[in-house]
Amino acid sequence: MGSRPRLAVALLAAALLAVGAGACSTETPTNQELTEALVASGLSEEVASCTADAVLDTLSDDEVRLLVERGAGGAPRDDPGDDDDSADRLRRALDECRALRVEEQAATTTTVP
Repeated sequence: MGSRPRLAVALLAAALLAVGAGACSTETPTNQELTEALVASGLSEEVASCTADAVLDTLSDDEVRLLVERGAGGAPRDDPGDDDDSADRLRRALDECRALRVEEQAATTTTVP
C-alpha cells in the first residue's frame, strides 16, 4: 500500500474509533453512524457516504469491528500474492470516493491570474 492509501485507512480508522468510543461493546457501525463520523472528521456528506458504503459493502462485519477496535492496526492486510483480497477491494472502492473528493476540491479551488 502506498502512503496515500495508508493515510486514507488511518483517517477511516480514526472515524471508526470515534464511532466505537461511545459503544459499550464493539459492534459494526451502521452506515449512518459511519457517515456521521466521517462528516465530523471533515469529509463532505457525499464523500463520507461513499466511504461508508465502500467500507460496509467491501469488508466483512468482523473486519469492520477490527477497525473499530484497533484503528489502523485493524485494517485488512494486503497480500501481495492476491490482488483481490479485502485490502485490494477496499482500496478500489475508496478510489471512487477519493475521485469525488478531488472533484470537490477542484470545484472549490480558485486561482488568481
